[in-house]
Amino acid sequence: MRLVSLCFMLASTVYGQTTAQLLKDAWTALQAKNYTATRDASLAAIKLDPKNQTAWFYLGRAYDLLGQTGGAEEAYKTLIVINPRHQAAYNNLGVTYMRQKRADEAIAAYRKQIEVSPHEKFAPFNLARASESRAEAQLHLATVLAKNGGEQWVASESYAGETAPPPPCAVAPKPPVTLLTQNGQGSVRSCAGL
Repeated sequence: MRLVSLCFMLASTVYGQTTAQLLKDAWTALQAKNYTATRDASLAAIKLDPKNQTAWFYLGRAYDLLGQTGGAEEAYKTLIVINPRHQAAYNNLGVTYMRQKRADEAIAAYRKQIEVSPHEKFAPFNLARASESRAEAQLHLATVLAKNGGEQWVASESYAGETAPPPPCAVAPKPPVTLLTQNGQGSVRSCAGL
């Protein structure tokens, strides 16, 4: 019994540090922009606790900030396997895909983020930025504005003359958003329930 306790104690530390201490070190290093130290402390914490969500998140950030997008992608994907409702992991995975010019995968990640956390207000904006279709981007930007009180949005010249499909309707109607073209003619699209 004593041997089991000793083994457990040894397994819960790396060089005398606990997971909590390693995560604190990772956070401190991240704030100091020492991303190599963040990566190393996160990896050490993961050795102690392979399902530690914070360690995987810090690891993804470190890899991303070190320019190692493949490592960041794997860290965020692993975090999503551990916790399929971790909305920040979907967001950062989308950012990582955008850095790799993989817009379709970024769009899928941002859509999953919206599904997991529908009230996260920046997710539609990130989705709009990733959207390849100008009309789809215009619609998502209008959705962001509709969530913030239904203000009017004037499209940039690149959207002039294009029309966005009406957004899907859901629960409670909100004020319509008028999308204006360059020549001032507008079309009203309902953003009900968005």
